[in-house]
Amino acid sequence: MTVRPPWTPPELAPEEISGKRFRVTWRGYSRDEVTRFLAQVASGYEAALAQASEAAVLRLQLSQAQQHTEQREGGVSTSSAPSPFRPSTS
Repeated sequence: MTVRPPWTPPELAPEEISGKRFRVTWRGYSRDEVTRFLAQVASGYEAALAQASEAAVLRLQLSQAQQHTEQREGGVSTSSAPSPFRPSTS
């Protein structure tokens, strides 16, 4: 089984998005609109990063639990183990 390395966030931080400033030009965009939009984008990006980080932690925990279960079972083949759903023939 392949275990992926822990998730690492991208280099762009939400603060960089919300704090981004653009130079003012004569025919530029509305500063207020741009600021509001960047704040929305940064908020959504921050939420996505948090979800991705949480998913990475859960994936790691699941992988560790699976490895622990496999070690505890000691390589017992499931085909030779009695099924709890089939009555024994002995």
